[in-house]
Amino acid sequence: MKMNRKHLIVVVAMFGFYFTSWPIHAWAQSVPTYTSIKNNFISFRPYLGGGFVSTDINNSGDFNGTEIILGSSSPEVDMVPAVGRNGGFMGLVGVRHGDYALEVSYWHSDQPVTFQSAQSSGVYQSLNVDLKRYFFTSLPTQPFLLLGVSFPWITFENASSPEPINPSETASATYSGFGFNLGAGLEIYTGSAFSIFGEVIQRWAEFNTVHGYYEQSNVILTSHGNQIDLRGDGVEFAVGASIETF
Repeated sequence: MKMNRKHLIVVVAMFGFYFTSWPIHAWAQSVPTYTSIKNNFISFRPYLGGGFVSTDINNSGDFNGTEIILGSSSPEVDMVPAVGRNGGFMGLVGVRHGDYALEVSYWHSDQPVTFQSAQSSGVYQSLNVDLKRYFFTSLPTQPFLLLGVSFPWITFENASSPEPINPSETASATYSGFGFNLGAGLEIYTGSAFSIFGEVIQRWAEFNTVHGYYEQSNVILTSHGNQIDLRGDGVEFAVGASIETF
């Protein structure tokens, strides 16, 4: 997979989050009475992890395989396909203190897509920042609720063309936006060193820019020239494991 600017941002953000957890670790060590009063199975735990994901974009929104939009600052036409569910992978870094964990994750999946009768492929990626609240924390098996934000982007092959549409001149179109995450899951600890988890997340997302044929970031316009955001909600699933780092 070719490293581009968005991939570099993901790597920097995740490692930045990891290294900033060291001061938190020092602070937590200085207040041992907090976790002793709470009697948690896990008191403080910085961790790394990964796993498998299942993602899609709900076809009842704007990603329905019939939309055609325009770029705002360049004369191009961009297609908005319907997106099918598919699996992928995730990586994460986090830090837990008591009942709460703050986590940064990167999700990646290849999606089957359809525009009218034509089939193609897409790549769905997101950088997520989530807060988890655990319950029954004196036990090794702990359910949790999750609330966070997402920065998704999805790239479709051969979905952008100069205006008027020329089938012999196409390029990929990348839509990016912002979303909110709400989910629940279960994590099972063998101790602080290792855990496995599963979670389901409802993501509400709107995509407000497109990077298409002319390789410019454009505000999204309708055929009548009105600015719009593309609604791209979805239900996501993930299973994985994590290890304590220090």
